[in-house]
Amino acid sequence: MDGKIFVVAAILGWGIWGVFQKLAQSNMNPLQVAITASLVHMSAIPIYFWLMKTTGFHWVWNRGILWGVLAGIFTSIATLSFTYALKTFDASYLAAITAVYPAVTFIIAIFVFNETITLAKCLGLLLILLGTIFLSH
Repeated sequence: MDGKIFVVAAILGWGIWGVFQKLAQSNMNPLQVAITASLVHMSAIPIYFWLMKTTGFHWVWNRGILWGVLAGIFTSIATLSFTYALKTFDASYLAAITAVYPAVTFIIAIFVFNETITLAKCLGLLLILLGTIFLSH
């Protein structure tokens, strides 16, 4: 397996996630929606431990733990912010506007990882921005 199945699963998962977040808000406030989703997400922890055991994974304590914690914090901030924004905006509009996040990653990666700026990457970024503009109207 070359990983494409995971790309498709992520696209479908994130796309469906936004719809269910909006549906949940028809019956709950955004904070309750975020808490409920987080509790369900935490229920996957036993699966993670099972995968660790069955794949021979060994936990490594290093600086990566800090980056993982920070990733979790920013995931929580983004999820809660998205959930509250769904109270104000249509799900299709909000999904289009927040889909510009790869541009943020692109810019940060240039400085943090010293990634090269190529014409293809710049054109991709331009397409993301144009697509966001078109989808948001």
